[in-house]
Amino acid sequence: MSTNADDDKILLHRLLQGDEQAYIETYDRYWYKLFLSSYRRTRNKAVAEELVQNLFLKLWEKRGTLAISQLENYLFSSIRNATIDFLNKEMVAGKYLQHQKVFLSLEGNTTEEMVELNILEEEMEKGLQALSGKSETVFRLHRIDNWPVDKIARHLNLSEKTVHYHLTRSVKFIRSYLQEFTLTIIFLIP
Repeated sequence: MSTNADDDKILLHRLLQGDEQAYIETYDRYWYKLFLSSYRRTRNKAVAEELVQNLFLKLWEKRGTLAISQLENYLFSSIRNATIDFLNKEMVAGKYLQHQKVFLSLEGNTTEEMVELNILEEEMEKGLQALSGKSETVFRLHRIDNWPVDKIARHLNLSEKTVHYHLTRSVKFIRSYLQEFTLTIIFLIP
């Protein structure tokens, strides 16, 4: 076993027992590494700092109830999850704002146009749900949320080439799916 792993075990034991000095040592040892891990995904210094601070705050507050076997793994898993949760919340908020903009721009449209738009959105959603998980996610991030390919690749831990593959696959599928839907609608209209 390496010295660092032994040090971490001792440090973890002391930390879980409520040793403030162990908490400070943990903070000093891991704060910057955790910050970098979060910053690589968020690209926002203030957000990354806040996520790491919250992680350390929860670590101290819940020290008596945590079941941690490896300190470093726990910390990096926790910051990764916190960062992903933050990014997911940002995406939801962004989608809501985008939806509101679209809705407000369509406010002057007729009821018939709104019904047609809603039907098209529902069919588009059905088509997206028929895609495989990665292709659907890549399509949504790129075409709906307007994320660049490199950001999607970093976010999903994929190569840019793989992201392009999923985009091409999903666009072809959605185009075909909606074309069948459009043909059905054309034949149903009197």
